[in-house]
Amino acid sequence: MSESRPNRSIFISVLFGALLALSAWQQHQIQTLESDLAESVSKQSEELEKIRVVLAPFETMKNPDLLPIQSGKTRSEVQGPRGPMPVSILTKADPLPGEPPPGTDITSTIKRSPVDPCKAACQRLSNCALEPDLCPEMDTRKHDRVFELCMDSCSSNSKIQRQLAGVTECAQGIDKARKSVSQFSSLCGERR
Repeated sequence: MSESRPNRSIFISVLFGALLALSAWQQHQIQTLESDLAESVSKQSEELEKIRVVLAPFETMKNPDLLPIQSGKTRSEVQGPRGPMPVSILTKADPLPGEPPPGTDITSTIKRSPVDPCKAACQRLSNCALEPDLCPEMDTRKHDRVFELCMDSCSSNSKIQRQLAGVTECAQGIDKARKSVSQFSSLCGERR
C-alpha cells in the first residue's frame, strides 16, 4: 500500500498540472477571442462610418437638420447656396476668333455637312424606279437622269420636297413622282 500512495500523489500532481495547463490554455483562447472580437468590431465601425459618409447627403436631403455643423462654418456654408444660380455664372459668351461655334463637336474628325432633304429622297426614288413592276421602261442608263430631274423639281418647289421626303415605300414614291416630277412618267413608263 505504501507504493500506491506515491503513485497516487504523482497522479494527483500530474492531474493538477494538466488542469492548470488546460485552464491557462482556455484563458489564452478567451483572450484571443476577445482581441479578435474587438478587431472585428473596430473594422465594422469603420465600415459603418464609410456607409454613413456615403449616405449622409441623402439623409440631409430628407432632413437638413441632420447635417452636422462643422466648426467655424454656418449651416448655409456647409449646404451650399439655395435658389437659382447667380446671373454672372450663367452669362453666355461669344466664341473668340478662331474658335468653333457653340455646339461644335471638336473631339471628332468627321466633317459634317448639312443634309440636303432632296438628295436622300431623290436617291431613293431613282433606286425605286429600277423595279420593273413599278417602272417598266426604266433601266440603269436612265437612273442618273431620274435623279437629276427629281433634284431639279425638289429643290425648286418646297411642296414637292415635303412630298418626296415623307415617302417610305417605293410604290408611293413613284406615284408621287409621276404627278410632280416633270418628265418622270415618260422615263418610267406606265405601271403594269
